[in-house]
Amino acid sequence: MEKPEQLTRGEIHATSDFVSVHYRLGERSRHLIGGEHFAKMKPTAYLINTSRGEILRENELIAALEKKQLAGAGLDVFAEEPLAKDHPFRKMENVVITPHIGYVTTEYLTNAYRQTMEDIVAFMDGKPIRIQPYRTVNID
Repeated sequence: MEKPEQLTRGEIHATSDFVSVHYRLGERSRHLIGGEHFAKMKPTAYLINTSRGEILRENELIAALEKKQLAGAGLDVFAEEPLAKDHPFRKMENVVITPHIGYVTTEYLTNAYRQTMEDIVAFMDGKPIRIQPYRTVNID
């Protein structure tokens, strides 16, 4: 089996119509994506972030969107939540924002409610299910 072609992050930004961020926030990923990345993106490309707000350098994203370096952004997470009422993202026509609920689908809610009811019934019957192991956390 042939190994698939691997692209650099710069090549991905330069050739993609959509760049969707799915990355865990940590010290190495905080402010990982900024102006130099937005500048490489096609002016017709969109950035989507449903990961963590602090992965992006928001001020640099705002500047790139204002300069039309990219077509737009879809954002479900922000560096500070809830998003301030006067935040620039709220006024930008090329930005779609959701309040950290981008993962919610009818199927997700249906499953969550079904499992909740199953948990309650099992607990009331004295046979609890989906029990999480008890963990002790020391806070020093």
